[in-house]
Amino acid sequence: MTELFTTDQSILGVVLAGGKSSRMMRDKAMLLHPNGNTYLEFAVQRLGQIVTNVAVSGRSEGTAGVINIPDRSPNLGPAMAVGSAVQFAKLNGFTAILVTPVDMPDISSEDLKQLIDAASLDQPTCATFDLKTPHPLVAIYPTALEQELADVANSDRRSLLAWLEKRPTKLIGFPLPASRDVNTPVDYSAIPP
Repeated sequence: MTELFTTDQSILGVVLAGGKSSRMMRDKAMLLHPNGNTYLEFAVQRLGQIVTNVAVSGRSEGTAGVINIPDRSPNLGPAMAVGSAVQFAKLNGFTAILVTPVDMPDISSEDLKQLIDAASLDQPTCATFDLKTPHPLVAIYPTALEQELADVANSDRRSLLAWLEKRPTKLIGFPLPASRDVNTPVDYSAIPP
């Protein structure tokens, strides 16, 4: 793998890959990416170009070469995945996590590097892309916010978006082509080979 940037050792990269893929009707993480890898392999590689340590969240089986972080309570959505990953990162000495979903195949390492550059890791401030609202699944979450994120994950609503909208969050512009996610077979078939 070619290294594009100096990797950051204080941030744990986390691929969110624990969804049921019910609309896709098969595991999105195992879809073939246009570069020849699976979506999961591609997501791990793009994070590995900008952070030293990469984890996969929400999968029961391990992924070669990366840390596997099971959700504390499975099937409770991304807030639980982010909360579990922040807890793991804090216990292991990381300052923050950089999350990215497995089903956004057009995000590049360069896009994600913008979040690292915008983040203030000495303050408990999140950084994310602005798509008219904060994008909670492509974001940096400082580990200092572990308890707040645990409270969101354990609440009835479990909305990371609602939480981000109420707190100081650095928002940066996001190139629209990179914002596409793949949730259905129609979405997947629309991707050029």
